[in-house]
Amino acid sequence: MYKIISVILLGAVTAVFAAVQTPEVNKHGGMDCAVCHTAGVENPAPAEACEDCHGGFADVAELTDMYEFNPHAPHEPYNEISCTNCHANHKESVNYCDTCHDTGLKVP
Repeated sequence: MYKIISVILLGAVTAVFAAVQTPEVNKHGGMDCAVCHTAGVENPAPAEACEDCHGGFADVAELTDMYEFNPHAPHEPYNEISCTNCHANHKESVNYCDTCHDTGLKVP
């Protein structure tokens, strides 16, 4: 009985998440949450989900090379930097680069 109730509740929570049109969803063209949240909407989206659509740092660096300080240029020796260090979809994004540099960039 508890298993059935748990499944029903999980289904209801998932339906609520799917029905909500948050700014994040609209920012990504109204895509379904599961496109990024590959392990379920209750889990964070992995960086690979970003790379599937936007490409890796090298690809994105080509798109942002017009800036005096290219935020996607190689970050050696700090190659552990992930898209989500700056870009956040469910909270305000931050300029992680400004932790060490004075870039003044606004992060979408």
